Amino acid sequence: TTPFDFDWVSRWLYLFILHLQVLISFTRNMEGFQPLESPLPPHIPAGQRFTATIKSKPSDFIVDEIDLDGNLVTLSESYRPPAQLLRQSSEPNAKMTKMTPDAAHSSKPLSSQSTRESAAETSSLVVKASLQQLIELKQLEPTKRMEIRFTSALDKSQRRSVYRHLASRWPWLQINGIKEKDDAGRALAMECQPHAAYRMLQDLLPVTAVDAVMKLGNSLFEDGGNCTLPSIEDKSIRAKIHALVGNHFPLLETKTQAGQIVVRRRTKRTQRKGKRGASSQDWRDTDVISLIAVSKSNKESFHLLDVLGRALGVKPFMIGYAGTKDKLAHTTQLLTVTGVDAAMIESVREELAKDKIQLGRVFQAQKMLALGDLTGNRFTLMLRGVSGNRENVNSNLQHLATNGFANYYGQQRFGGLDSQAPPHLVGRLILQRRYLEALRLMLSQDPADTHPGAVRARQRLAVFPWSRQQLDQAASMMPRSRIKEHTILKALKRFGVTDEGARQALKSLPHTQRKFQLHAYTSMLWNRLAAQRLQAHGLEVQLDDMIAVDGQLCLVSDHPDPSCVCIHDVMVPIPGERAVFAGSLQTSYAEFLKDDELTGECFRIDEIGMRCTGSHRTLLAKVTGCTWAWPSDDDDVVQLKFGLQKGSYATEALRSVMDVEKAVVIREA
Repeated sequence: TTPFDFDWVSRWLYLFILHLQVLISFTRNMEGFQPLESPLPPHIPAGQRFTATIKSKPSDFIVDEIDLDGNLVTLSESYRPPAQLLRQSSEPNAKMTKMTPDAAHSSKPLSSQSTRESAAETSSLVVKASLQQLIELKQLEPTKRMEIRFTSALDKSQRRSVYRHLASRWPWLQINGIKEKDDAGRALAMECQPHAAYRMLQDLLPVTAVDAVMKLGNSLFEDGGNCTLPSIEDKSIRAKIHALVGNHFPLLETKTQAGQIVVRRRTKRTQRKGKRGASSQDWRDTDVISLIAVSKSNKESFHLLDVLGRALGVKPFMIGYAGTKDKLAHTTQLLTVTGVDAAMIESVREELAKDKIQLGRVFQAQKMLALGDLTGNRFTLMLRGVSGNRENVNSNLQHLATNGFANYYGQQRFGGLDSQAPPHLVGRLILQRRYLEALRLMLSQDPADTHPGAVRARQRLAVFPWSRQQLDQAASMMPRSRIKEHTILKALKRFGVTDEGARQALKSLPHTQRKFQLHAYTSMLWNRLAAQRLQAHGLEVQLDDMIAVDGQLCLVSDHPDPSCVCIHDVMVPIPGERAVFAGSLQTSYAEFLKDDELTGECFRIDEIGMRCTGSHRTLLAKVTGCTWAWPSDDDDVVQLKFGLQKGSYATEALRSVMDVEKAVVIREA
């Protein structure tokens, strides 16, 4: 019996207790990123800090990715990505022009030598009378069929050669299959007819454009590719072309860009015919992978992937990136897009620019970018309204450049300070296998999400359990940019509002979003462990501290010369399935897990395909190339530049020398 079987008093009492439990749990877990009342070394003591306004606008917080070669990623023509990411024979493709019917393909066609060889081989294998009849066949109706006989029985490779030549010479030809076989199963004749779509496309497009579409549909290009049809102003004609290609060519897909229709071969992942549950890795080995520098302003990383994916006609999981960037900033980074070539990217450049997304040159990559495929990030910050005298500010910034800062995970890892659904709390519920509660928290009221549609949608979901009508209404209210929420609502409607349905909903989220929730929880644990280590021993190296030697953790006491180990070498393990702690941190780690009703084995969740193996992270972060200047004479604006290793947070660097609690962050709509 549920509480909703009682009167309305019991119903509201139940909801009150439920929300109170969530609030208590939320408060207990917020300590992962709250600023410490008494800052620990190497942070500047509270009385000596200065205050300032940060992120007044995105251009005040500029983040440039540092690639694997140590170079800044830029949109300039002179920038070239690391050689280890590029195909060996790759050249920049940014200068490629848009496709026209005369230059029918952006892909590499069969070479003239191979075409001549194929023609000679076909002439020797096909009866001459059959070749002559093909010329007459084009004038007949699509229902008319004819037989092509071979001079001898053909095996599979010979049949493929004949087919490719016939389809190249007569694009309108449709091969139906083998008509007659010998005892050994080899082909003696095959049947063909005029393609049903050829004549209909001829009524809408020039012959050269129709031939380009037919050749693309017949797989006559070595790397798949695409072609762009002439500009067509009449929307009804474009709709007919979309329908014809969609109905007659299951391996092709079309997309309108600036009045032009782009036709391309589907990737394995997007082909219509295929078994549900096929491997999600199928698409990785197909088509071309484009590598491009991308600049965004005032956009979340996941929103960038969605906008880019919609423009290029690919799913967000087909876009690879080395790391997520701040939303309230102007950022530049490398991305890879699978199944899209340079011509397609060029066709959407202007469209993306209207959405404050700028693209650089396009290169061919040999593999997708993965998280961690970078050296670090370079920051250019404008601190406005600086309080305190110039001498004190200079002293604090010099302290940051010399000593670095505690390498805590930043606030953006855990959501805003006013968020009631912090990712680390959601991650804890997932690790506890309380999937439905995790989704309820993700869809609960969130003061950080002020969009009117999102507020109304979350209010509609305030009463639990949810009905199908509630899910439909919430989905219609939720803004389209909330991809995660829409995915969850759609999956719950399909699989049901149960623990199993919630598990399926979590599994339907992109891998990076599932991982983000779990990593937020392990990050919160790491912050607590690092703060405890600094509070107990400060900047003094201890024999039970851990350091990395050849990628493996070991105790300082096991080092041949412990006296040469400095505090910047000290590592703190990141919690996970294989994490190993030593000394007092081992006891604290076990207590933290026990308080959260977890064990080390909980970090592997096979039912949603997730696991946190654990790693290690330096206790302190170094700042490289730290410089600052006072652009104005008012002593209230400082331009600060510095570089950080991957995984370190600029906000934590600032928190070590200035009072972040009093700093102002202006959020743009």
